[in-house]
Amino acid sequence: MINSITLAGQLLARRADVELRPLGLNTRRVAVLEAISQTPQCRPTDLALMTGIDKAALTAMFKGLSARRYIVRRSNADDHRTYHLELTRRGLDVLERAREVVWRVEGAVPEDLGEALADALHGACIMLLEVEKRRELYGVD
Repeated sequence: MINSITLAGQLLARRADVELRPLGLNTRRVAVLEAISQTPQCRPTDLALMTGIDKAALTAMFKGLSARRYIVRRSNADDHRTYHLELTRRGLDVLERAREVVWRVEGAVPEDLGEALADALHGACIMLLEVEKRRELYGVD
């Protein structure tokens, strides 16, 4: 079952990556932009923890996102050795367009699988999220 869910997630991510390519994005970059948009004074360390992407890969990603003018680095006023990341207006605009792409790709699942299978997949994902919440809260399965 887990392999099936993982495979379904990978297939959706691949489909989304193809659709996001004209924006200069992929699902990992969208996840980073989302995290930056939701985290004031977001530091690279915060992003590594939130996304599970290692710092070296994030640093390379920041260069590309900065070159496209989607993000800016701001020096930390209290500690000039560190910086935080912010979305630019252009970054906010492209993130909104990327969300639409991802919603469209995810919205096609019932069409592609049929309503019954899509509902079953959704139910399985909800159950997995509940298990994960219990593990985090209580340390139990």
